[in-house]
Amino acid sequence: MSSVLPKLLGEPEFQSALNEINPKPGLGNLLGIALKYMNRRAGWFRMNFFEKIQTKFHPSRNLFLARSCANIPFVGDFRDLDTWYWMAQPGHGDDIVKTIVEQLLKRDGVYIDVGTNVGMIISRVAKKLPNTQVIGIEPMEPTAKRAAATFALNGVRNCTLVNAAVGESNGVLEIKYNPNFTGQTSVHKVEFAEDDHVSTLTVPIFTLDDLIQTMAPGKISLIKIDVEGHEFAVLSGAQNALREHEAAILFEYNPPIARAAGWTPKQAVDLLRSLRNYDISVLDPVQGKHPYSDDLDFGDGIVDLLCEPVTALTQWLP
Repeated sequence: MSSVLPKLLGEPEFQSALNEINPKPGLGNLLGIALKYMNRRAGWFRMNFFEKIQTKFHPSRNLFLARSCANIPFVGDFRDLDTWYWMAQPGHGDDIVKTIVEQLLKRDGVYIDVGTNVGMIISRVAKKLPNTQVIGIEPMEPTAKRAAATFALNGVRNCTLVNAAVGESNGVLEIKYNPNFTGQTSVHKVEFAEDDHVSTLTVPIFTLDDLIQTMAPGKISLIKIDVEGHEFAVLSGAQNALREHEAAILFEYNPPIARAAGWTPKQAVDLLRSLRNYDISVLDPVQGKHPYSDDLDFGDGIVDLLCEPVTALTQWLP
């Protein structure tokens, strides 16, 4: 177990982050409304409009007070593609939020969100389940600060935000960070992020086993993992917790990045099934929910894998 403690943020730090950023609506919201209108007419996200925003607008402050299509206020960033997705893409994040809420209603316990980004998923879940205890994990300090401020905007309580990375060992980790697309912050090569804005930052890393032991959150209900190819490393460092807690696992599989990281869905599934019995489904944005099998060909399409623990009781139910 590491003797170094991770940086933890709670409600006082959430409010401090909001006070420090002090986001205002202004031009950002007007552009978001315009992009949302264009998307509705065209039926898809207008990347060229985002590129024009980046080239033509240079506000003195990149951060602004934004509002998502789901009516969630958050700290947006003019440079960040994810900001415009949340503001202008109806339905963005709906399926994952629905799945998380369904799983949390099935079993009591703490919700651990690995890869919190700017806090939109946690904020939406907290609106529906305000009494659920949450641990968010976000390694990049600028992104974690936006998440903290977003939590304050939404009155998120019962949440601790860990400003560190998690993986298969303790120490430090180099992560590629691109303010133009925070959603593709990754340990591994991301083609979209190969531009002049990318920087490599060094952050502390812990195993999820050690974090859980340090924070002693009690019973765990769900662990969601979305870390751009680093998912297998997170699972590898959480084996004790997965044996101990009857928790559901929801993790992203992004084929190109996972291949760069050197792992396959079968390796992840084999690891999980070596720890306990899981009922595993694929959540595909195109094909919907369907059972997982080792011979599935995902191509390059991004999917989520939902792994629900099978108990002595549920395995006999229809």
